[in-house]
Amino acid sequence: MTDCVRRSRSAFDDFQRTLAKTTQNPVGDIVSVPFQFNFNGGGALRDGTFFNLNVQPVIPIHLSRKWTLISRAIVPLDSFPGPDGVKYSGFGDIQEQTFFSPREAVKVIWGIGPAFSLPTATALPALTGTWGAGGSAAGVRKPMCGRFRRQRAQSSAGRPGASSWR
Repeated sequence: MTDCVRRSRSAFDDFQRTLAKTTQNPVGDIVSVPFQFNFNGGGALRDGTFFNLNVQPVIPIHLSRKWTLISRAIVPLDSFPGPDGVKYSGFGDIQEQTFFSPREAVKVIWGIGPAFSLPTATALPALTGTWGAGGSAAGVRKPMCGRFRRQRAQSSAGRPGASSWR
């Protein structure tokens, strides 16, 4: 094997390791659009099946040489079973988390910022009419071992003053 091929293979291996670590970092400096598919059946659904596809774009926005804003949304696409074989399909409420994170991290990678729940549902069973706001935080220590935390208050549009913590 030539020296040029060895160096190329080594550089590619380094790139793969770096990419693998970056994609596992919840506040990493990479645009990603993961999909999460869920389906549930049985129980209260009887013979029906509930389908859910969460589209979860993560977009870092460089605010300065020292700080990055990471936008992390969860956009659910749902299909609910209804009576007489009717299906209710559409969007669920969008959850938006934003993290302010330092661009350079040594041993701990962290981010903190606001989180929002937006009443954007179009599928009838998913209609909540509920707004929510709160804080979110993420931390990852090297080697990769991380945790997400989120707390938000909700307020129902139809009931002024009604709120709860989750």
